[in-house]
Amino acid sequence: MSSSPILPTATSTRGSRRCRGRTSLRRRDLFAKEIDRAPYNHEFHYWLAVAYAGLGDRERARKELVVALETSSTSNDRAMYAAKLDRIRSSRAP
Repeated sequence: MSSSPILPTATSTRGSRRCRGRTSLRRRDLFAKEIDRAPYNHEFHYWLAVAYAGLGDRERARKELVVALETSSTSNDRAMYAAKLDRIRSSRAP
């Protein structure tokens, strides 16, 4: 593991490799720190949502996806986050 406090971006190969093998708790802690450092980075919010989903906390995952959607800078990212939000919303128990 690199000693750098800055995580690679979520879309990079290094970023996805860095998350492999980590527990959802550890991922949550890592990305929460990154959000403190860079609150408008949509990718950090996305990965925090992934961590919350892994912990079974669907409401926090949804909230982080909303922030990722609101702070994303491209139409492709917005479409991806919107689709993931729709999936969370449609799988909720009535």
